[in-house]
Amino acid sequence: MAAATLLAVLSASAPAHAALNVPVMQWSQLPIANGAASPSPRRDAVFVYEPSTKKILMFGGRTKDNVPLDDTWLLDIDTATWELIQQPIAWPARPPARYAAVAGADVPSSFLRQGIIMATGRGANNALLNDAWGFQTNIKAWSPIIAKGTPPPPMAGAVGGVAPDERTIPPMLTTLYLGLGARGTTSPDGSNGSNDLFALTLKDGMTSFNYSTVDATWSTVSMSPSRPAGRTLAGGAMLPGERLLAFGGCTPSKCPTYDAWMASPSGQKLSGSGTWRQVNTCPPPRLAGSVAFRPDMQDANTFYAHAVLLGGTGDDMGPPGQVGYFDANGGSWALVLPDAATAGVYPENRAGAAVTSHVGAGAVVMFGGETSSGSVTNEVWLLKFQPANVGANKNMTMACYNPPGGSSNNGGINGGNGSTFEGSPLVHGILMASSFTFFFTAGALVARYGKPRRHSSTRKKPLTATAAATAVATAAATGRSRASAAAASAGPQNVTRPANARRVWLWIHVALNVAGMAPRPSVVGPLHTPHGVLGFTLLCLVALQGIFGIVQPSNVALAHARTVALQPTGARPATRPEPHANEPAPGWA
Repeated sequence: MAAATLLAVLSASAPAHAALNVPVMQWSQLPIANGAASPSPRRDAVFVYEPSTKKILMFGGRTKDNVPLDDTWLLDIDTATWELIQQPIAWPARPPARYAAVAGADVPSSFLRQGIIMATGRGANNALLNDAWGFQTNIKAWSPIIAKGTPPPPMAGAVGGVAPDERTIPPMLTTLYLGLGARGTTSPDGSNGSNDLFALTLKDGMTSFNYSTVDATWSTVSMSPSRPAGRTLAGGAMLPGERLLAFGGCTPSKCPTYDAWMASPSGQKLSGSGTWRQVNTCPPPRLAGSVAFRPDMQDANTFYAHAVLLGGTGDDMGPPGQVGYFDANGGSWALVLPDAATAGVYPENRAGAAVTSHVGAGAVVMFGGETSSGSVTNEVWLLKFQPANVGANKNMTMACYNPPGGSSNNGGINGGNGSTFEGSPLVHGILMASSFTFFFTAGALVARYGKPRRHSSTRKKPLTATAAATAVATAAATGRSRASAAAASAGPQNVTRPANARRVWLWIHVALNVAGMAPRPSVVGPLHTPHGVLGFTLLCLVALQGIFGIVQPSNVALAHARTVALQPTGARPATRPEPHANEPAPGWA
């Protein structure tokens, strides 16, 4: 018991997740020259970095009055200039106006294949769309993608994109993933949200700059049964390693929510099944947040498996410029305010902002959005990683979201129904310590000292002196043992005990231990951490205690001794066994 208590205290004090090493980040606004051409203010636009030209494509979006747009722009952040794209006369087809579409870079496999691919969205008259388009950067023209297979149902506001290291993952195709979108009315109540995942796969080869000639196929991604609840207005993006991060949104049971999920859909490429898993959370609940992967490289060939969550709308959004920083490998978050040396140089909180990761500049670029004051903007902001001009003050770490009336959700898992206490390191520590210091101890004391004296349905009265003498005479005359004769001479008592009383106390013992463990069933954790090893050890102790509590091997020898002691004999034994703890003492001297 002492060892279990010591392990419990150590496990409770160990952090559930190692602290994130968050890089220094810094906000700055891109200085677009006064009077220079630029897109009109909008939100929910397509905004994608194209690596071959190092420019960002912006398409569509919606005005403050929800009017969908269909203009196309290219942004060069090196020169801080916008270029309005006019569709060539020779290429008359162009995408209809839309907002809340999903897009990603078509990483070049040849000179003919470099551009941006886009699908779904909401168009004129609130119509939902499921068409697909490609923008070829060499000729700066759109063309439709004629894909085989079954397209997704028309939807808008889905999360997805193309993984930044897509071309390094066999069989090295370009795949646009999308899911968790709205498939019905514009009401953001989550009731029309989908939790399916779809893929548009483009194979190598294109006979011209026209995307209509590419070999493309739509498919429904086979995913594990465990998946997030259908939702609308979630924020999400594809991360390195072909992983999709989705945060918050509106579900039928909670709006907004702040559960975070990560999908690994790549198994479907190998005729397998992808998986969803719920990951830890820290940022507050929100709708229409924006997510982008960390754009600076870990080395010459590897992206960091990290992402940032920016903006959105909801209560407790925190100060302007706040960033949720996510580690896809550890599944953990941190909430920070970038470089305090530039205090005051932050974008106003906004929802529906378009974001992309500019690998060439090592910055996340954010465009437009609807600010907390209700206006729609066309500002361009840069969130730079590892800036060279950082001062002595760096990121300011902020407390994770603490829901009203609940415990802090610092690094814990929060389900779609809005559970808030599970996962707090402090709450976890208190529950674990109480489980093994109080509940285990109480259960052991009950099991050891709280057993009834007799495992029978009726208790007997103690023998009087007359009854004892009668029992001795009866035993001598009949050859019966004195114990059985004494038992026959005792009169019945009106107090009864259930035949299974001993089992009742055993189940009280088990229930106390279960009560101590139930608040935090996910004890094991990753076995590569001290917390995980200690938790697994404690779990084994719980299992062994339950087994020994039910089998009770220590009582087997005692029961055998009692059976031998009560066997009929013709004479009084020279010695008699000590009465069992659960038996009444014999009435003879």
